[in-house]
Amino acid sequence: MKKQLQILLFLLTLTIACKKRGAEPEPEQAQPQPIIGTPVTSTTKGSLSGTIIPAESISKITATLAEGGQQYPIQISNGKFIGSELPEGNYTLDYTPNDFYQKPSGTTLAVKLGKNTDAGTISPKEKSASISCYVNGQYQSWTRKGYYSGTLLQLVKYTTGTGIPELDFKMDLTYDLGITLSPFNGPGTYACDPSTKSGITYRLIKGALPISIQDTENPGSSATVIITNVDPVERTIKGTFTAFLAARSASSGDALTITKGVINAKY
Repeated sequence: MKKQLQILLFLLTLTIACKKRGAEPEPEQAQPQPIIGTPVTSTTKGSLSGTIIPAESISKITATLAEGGQQYPIQISNGKFIGSELPEGNYTLDYTPNDFYQKPSGTTLAVKLGKNTDAGTISPKEKSASISCYVNGQYQSWTRKGYYSGTLLQLVKYTTGTGIPELDFKMDLTYDLGITLSPFNGPGTYACDPSTKSGITYRLIKGALPISIQDTENPGSSATVIITNVDPVERTIKGTFTAFLAARSASSGDALTITKGVINAKY
């Protein structure tokens, strides 16, 4: 009897063990996922983040660690910038602007372990320019976006301007003048004619469509631009200009004489 009882206990133990082996595993707990677009930090690293206004004004940001000089690229997307998993330390952020925007001053900040540092909002200023002149005796002026690379000066992107009010009101016309100096070598006199890369363009625009273009590339046209000052501290460019833009055709009678031109640019 005792032997039979021992066999029965052995079979019962074996059955329980088999059931445990065949049991379904416990479901794993889902791990929280980082939200895309937010800084990711750990207890051994830190992060930084900030905002860019306008969103298109900055093309590149580099973070340089003061303790060692290592450089880290910062992600940019839709007007936000994020640097994740950065070693603890003091950083300087260097900004590379897109065309038509001034380079902002660098930002110095500290990154702490397990924390995100708010770098604030970066708002680069536009490379703006005011241009004024008399076109066939009629005063006109414009505010423009400019581009200055050290060897090229362009004041060509229209922002606002005054045309001839009577025509503007009746015909929805815009008068647009642009200046390109290439190569640009600082203060001096620049000739603009069909043989040079420098030039002046005057356009008559109805709505968004140019209906008349006259420039110094046309035979018989010429202009002179005199850059009187380039101030690297104030970051300004000043100058004057005159031009004669030949008529579009022998019968059009629309030759333009441009006098008393003034340039005040900020880069």
